[in-house]
Amino acid sequence: MAVLSFGQVVWAQGNTLHTCVVNTAPTLDGIMSPGEWGSHCSYSLQLKGVDTNADDNNQNPDPTPPPADKPMTLIVVRDSQNLYLGFQWSHDPQGANPAEGGLGLGFDFNANGVWEDLDHSKLGPDSVHTIDDSLLLVYLGTSIGDPNPPSNAWLKIYIPVGLYILSWGDKNNDGQFSWDAIGGPPEVPNSIYHGVEGPVLDGSGNPVTFPYGVGMTGTAPGPYAYTFEIAVPIALFHSPAGFGFELSQKVNTQNGEDSLVWTWPTIVTPSVDLNNPDSAAVLGKLLGDLAHPMGILDPLGGEGPVGGAVASVDKPALMIPWIAGFAMLGIAVLVVTTKKRRT
Repeated sequence: MAVLSFGQVVWAQGNTLHTCVVNTAPTLDGIMSPGEWGSHCSYSLQLKGVDTNADDNNQNPDPTPPPADKPMTLIVVRDSQNLYLGFQWSHDPQGANPAEGGLGLGFDFNANGVWEDLDHSKLGPDSVHTIDDSLLLVYLGTSIGDPNPPSNAWLKIYIPVGLYILSWGDKNNDGQFSWDAIGGPPEVPNSIYHGVEGPVLDGSGNPVTFPYGVGMTGTAPGPYAYTFEIAVPIALFHSPAGFGFELSQKVNTQNGEDSLVWTWPTIVTPSVDLNNPDSAAVLGKLLGDLAHPMGILDPLGGEGPVGGAVASVDKPALMIPWIAGFAMLGIAVLVVTTKKRRT
């Protein structure tokens, strides 16, 4: 994949990114053609490798060093409908499946450093279906588990390739808020995967979607070049937003496969617990137009969306168990659960 030229690539100032307005939306097909994303909001990021062997006290029981820094190009543009994020990077899988990995994006739409469900008090448990403050988008490059596991399998799990949408949702059995998968790939026929219950709504109760495109080029033994493009509805933004992402990919080692993890902003150890509301504080900032650094991202202005209508759900909604090395800023596994939704 050729290195694309979109004008001068700039370095992100600290942990802050700006957007640029475009008149024509890019095509989300996994191919970032020259001029398609043309803007000044092209960033050359240096992702830091996470020491996945270190514990919470930053002690490393395994002498294996974290992966070397990884360069990544990120382009951020927007129009009146969506914010568009275009990622490009390369990876040497060293014998592992080059598609095996994931990219997780996290958004804190009011940028206060806390995962929140702002409409919970108004809508009760069904507020899980609205995205009014906290959002995770997790793309898995390869499927996980067995589509038809044997009846005596200890853990029956199958998660297909695709994008999973997680919102900070209702309280679990311990009385704590947690992440709920509210969108994902459709049902896979003749498998144990039955899809993810919707709907996916913005804070005003309007349906939203997240179109995306994925590209991978290269031949064994590598390296391979990767592209990931996604649109995030602009209706979700109502201020400068918290934003961060995590990349994980596999390599083969003498001891088997190993997951390599990189983050932006920098996370040194994998001790960040996404189920702790305060963990949103590790995110960077995503601001308005580069020409107006303090500008908000919602082109209509106004207060953040709170409240709205929620469609009824008759069947249990699935909490997607996903494994992507550490899917988004160091979490290893979201527990397999099934929750009844109130109609």
